[in-house]
Amino acid sequence: MTTSALGIDAPAEVVFDTLVDAEAYPQWLVGAKHIRSVDDDWPAPGSSFHHAVGAGPLTVRDHTTVLLAIAPHTLVLLARVGPLGAAKVRFTVTPTVDGSHLAIEEEPASGPLRAMWHPITRPLVAVLLWGRNAASLQAFRALAEDRARARS
Repeated sequence: MTTSALGIDAPAEVVFDTLVDAEAYPQWLVGAKHIRSVDDDWPAPGSSFHHAVGAGPLTVRDHTTVLLAIAPHTLVLLARVGPLGAAKVRFTVTPTVDGSHLAIEEEPASGPLRAMWHPITRPLVAVLLWGRNAASLQAFRALAEDRARARS
């Protein structure tokens, strides 16, 4: 499992609301290209948003499903990436004196992604996941802080 985290100058409720805004994922998640649709009961456990992810001309269409949602602190998703498999992603929002702390824990859950989590290749995969998530968190912070300012 890899973990990336940072502080955000926004209340936990704003951070969580931004996390569950499925339409916003392409604005901050590295690799997210667009959201194709969102289930009506999103973010209830079992609901999904349907997305296209990839880099450059490579695009995979699949979906991400909520495993657990406890507002405003925890969101656990199973993000599917077509034939590559799926990853389990846990977002943890902790209130702080200055706003919030957001951590992302990610681990390959199935398919070739899971096979790459072998002890020999795990260090490289972990560094790649950490780097992607760290970059995503930077963009997420900007979005959540803009939303917090707009609510003030």
